[in-house]
Amino acid sequence: NGVILISTKNSRSGKLKVDINASTSLSEMTTHLKMLNTSQYIDMRKKAFLNDGIASYPANAYDINGVWDHTRDTDWQKKLLRNVAQNNTARISLSGGSEMTNFLLNIEHNDQTNIFSNNLHYTGTNISSKINHKSKDSRFLINLSNMFSLLKNNLIVEDLTKKSIVLAPNAPQLYNLDQSINWENYTFSNPAAIFNSSYTNENIQYLNSINLQYTIAGNLTVKLNGGLNYQ
Repeated sequence: NGVILISTKNSRSGKLKVDINASTSLSEMTTHLKMLNTSQYIDMRKKAFLNDGIASYPANAYDINGVWDHTRDTDWQKKLLRNVAQNNTARISLSGGSEMTNFLLNIEHNDQTNIFSNNLHYTGTNISSKINHKSKDSRFLINLSNMFSLLKNNLIVEDLTKKSIVLAPNAPQLYNLDQSINWENYTFSNPAAIFNSSYTNENIQYLNSINLQYTIAGNLTVKLNGGLNYQ
């Protein structure tokens, strides 16, 4: 459903520098499996029952026993996987400082949709900072790093790709005239029903680290490392 990659750059001295980047990408399903049309599908089903020696079709064989319309012909891949997914990313970073102290602040936001629906999103906001300081004699060094991330996800919990392949081509339409979910008298497990279900996930993470170093004499150095991880 999406992966957020976080990379931490090193801070550097110099005048204040501002970097702004933004990108947008689009994704869609360009290749579909070639499926049987309704006529070919019904013919295959009839031969399957004939090969099994079954003369009368079961009551739950709605696709062949006349309950479902034999004139309907739907390519469910094009029906369920037709959306164009978007991936939008915006990033701003500030860096600068002096020879003794320098800093970096990075803010990034990412928003992803998928090929099922534009109403479903995976978003991530990341804020990271880094400060480096050293004394004039370079004997004392301190590095501070912080990162805060907020990830939100309301993507559907089921992949409709499989259903788009195994659903009979003469299965009923997804919606009634009033745009309500069509259950076709409870003979149809409507894949569109999942869009009416509710799922959300929110993850907050905070990382903090501090590194202290002091050179007492020669190669004798004392180091202290610490950190905090909250999720």
